[in-house]
Amino acid sequence: MSYRDNLRLHVIPPLGREALQALSGAQLDDLYSSLRKAKASGGSGLSSKTVRNIHTIIHASLRDAQRWGLVVRNVAELANPPRLKHKHEHVTWSASECRAFLDSVRAEPDFVFWHLAIHTGMRRGELLGLKWADVDLAHGQVSVRRGVVAVGYQVQISEPKTARSRRLVALDDATVRLLEEHRSVRNAAGGSVAGSAFLFAGADGHPFHPDHVYGRFVRLRSLAGLPAIRFHDLRHTHATLALASGVNPKIISERLGHASVAFTMDVYSHAIPSLQADAARALADLIGPPASR
Repeated sequence: MSYRDNLRLHVIPPLGREALQALSGAQLDDLYSSLRKAKASGGSGLSSKTVRNIHTIIHASLRDAQRWGLVVRNVAELANPPRLKHKHEHVTWSASECRAFLDSVRAEPDFVFWHLAIHTGMRRGELLGLKWADVDLAHGQVSVRRGVVAVGYQVQISEPKTARSRRLVALDDATVRLLEEHRSVRNAAGGSVAGSAFLFAGADGHPFHPDHVYGRFVRLRSLAGLPAIRFHDLRHTHATLALASGVNPKIISERLGHASVAFTMDVYSHAIPSLQADAARALADLIGPPASR
């Protein structure tokens, strides 16, 4: 669900008529409690993670309001969003495991989909939402403009999660060649490669169902004999390998469409210690050893 949808569904109805200056941390606590309450009693309330995401949206909005002089302080800092009992520990593949997976699926008709997932770090819905008009092979880049999600198992086209999720993602030369081959094969098979056509679609032209893609990933991963990870962990794999390769975190943040570099560094803090050690060694090599005393 996009940030806009979270605001429209869960924040504006209870708080939309409140003056910003009159908003309090206690009101936000009441909101978070009410959003969680149905869940706690076995209903269809929101999870702690979703409520924390909503808190993050409110906090960012009030931070902007404070910067613009609309409020004196950010009362979201006084609120107490629910804590997450267990933070998901990212499980990622190594570079050799990525190669092993791609080698095992090379003969698959949708090989380029798996290649893009690993080499771009794009979300599953973003990949499924790609249209040929979004692909600029001449300049080696794709534009992320939409996503594909399943709501009640019905496929729907959604807006990017945030403004920064709408982005350009650079492609390497090998990926460009794969996309050119994919377009040629699809065209030869009678599939549409018009600008409005989806890259990854069935015979009816509709994009693949997200659940179908995940199920297929689980089967292919199992056949390859690789460690069990979620499809979304391919995104984490991309970021972790990029950080380990010395790619600037700002570039990684832009490729992933994160709201900020700080968010990227927080999510991938597990990869930072080795980078710190590399930085220390690099600086020592640059300056040279200390003179003898």
